[in-house]
Amino acid sequence: MEVKRTFDFIKSALEKHPSKTAFNVKRNNKWDTFSTKYLKDKASFFSSGLIELGFQKGDKIITISNNRPEWNIADIGMAQIGVIHIPVYPTLGEKGYSHIFGHSDAKMIIVSSKELITKVKSVISEIESIEHLFSFNKVNEVNNFDELLQIGENEYEKNYGKIQQMKADVREGDVASIIYTSGTTGLPKGVMLTHKNMVSNVKGSISAVPEGVHKAMSFLPLNHVFERMMNYLYINEGIEIYYSESVDTLIDDINEIKPHIFASVPRLLEKIYDKIYMKGLDLKGVKKALFFSSLRSGQKYEDYKSQNFFLKAKLALDNKLVFSKWREALGGEIKVIVSGGASLQPRLARVFGAAKIPIVEGYGLTETSPVISVNKIGNIRAGTVGELHETSEVKIAKDSEILFKGVCLMKGYYKDKERTEDAIDKDGWFHTGDMGTLEGNILTITGRKKELF
Repeated sequence: MEVKRTFDFIKSALEKHPSKTAFNVKRNNKWDTFSTKYLKDKASFFSSGLIELGFQKGDKIITISNNRPEWNIADIGMAQIGVIHIPVYPTLGEKGYSHIFGHSDAKMIIVSSKELITKVKSVISEIESIEHLFSFNKVNEVNNFDELLQIGENEYEKNYGKIQQMKADVREGDVASIIYTSGTTGLPKGVMLTHKNMVSNVKGSISAVPEGVHKAMSFLPLNHVFERMMNYLYINEGIEIYYSESVDTLIDDINEIKPHIFASVPRLLEKIYDKIYMKGLDLKGVKKALFFSSLRSGQKYEDYKSQNFFLKAKLALDNKLVFSKWREALGGEIKVIVSGGASLQPRLARVFGAAKIPIVEGYGLTETSPVISVNKIGNIRAGTVGELHETSEVKIAKDSEILFKGVCLMKGYYKDKERTEDAIDKDGWFHTGDMGTLEGNILTITGRKKELF
């Protein structure tokens, strides 16, 4: 089948590569496992439950949650009946919640914990549109998500025909999600992303994933468009997803699961590197000399170039004596790390690449769904953000600003025509606010436009 809407990913996965261990989450130091079929069935029960509550196409639901399979159940269940998903950061303050709750016109909020209920309850009394509050975890004072699933399952036979009709009524150009992003100033803006925006971005990003990737670790927040896109990609490609219990348990979880891929931000990769570096400082004699010699060799490595004979021989030795331990520290089976959200130090791209832990850095914004460009294994160019996405059209303005066009460009900012027109000019070019250079189809970021003023 051809995937055209976000909820088609799970249907395609069930047809092409069903798995008993498609979704996994660590809770209280134990892994809970869910099959592709389980997620798809539960999503349909959620759709049925929403119908019982009177939800219609275009209504909106906010989720405030950690990464978990239930997030996908809610996301898919909303999408297939045309309900718009608004994922929000659990760490947001009261002012941010108040603005988003009121501005979005959401009818329901789903949170993941008792702590979040306390934060949310202090705000929702002022918001007239919100009719329902649910929790993924069992909390006495609010309705539980599982109870709504049960209602939906009980009424599923009755609602089946309506669900099928509502699915058919969802078009590629319909808004699937509103993601609030603050940018650099002012109140958060609601970025309206369509099914076509997100599906196109996933399809265009698949080429950055090497063969042999079957297990993914997920720990960046799913409410962020970067991890969400990766999550859809994993589902589409039949890659098992493991949601880490927390950042504190991440390294232990990676060593236990031995993933082939994960998405990260540069700050975390820098912390991993710093930890390795500090261990190197503690070494003595020959081991210490070998460690720092390998770092110097690693800085000469360029993925897109053939290495000369002497560097190739040196790196082969370094990989046997030093870098093999780096790979073991990350589970031993990493095939690729995808980095986004900020600039990656070129030295990290080079040395991790030399250690056979390739990092593919990409670039994009929430407004572009998100990927505009990404490096690919075999052509990783440290210091750049890689090749233009197959759906991207980019030009560099006279003042060096990066301008973007493409099917992944947002529909606009929700209820904000003025800021939409400020961001997208009359010729349809989106002004990213970032400055860069374009050589062939390789994009390099050189700074932020606002820093010039």
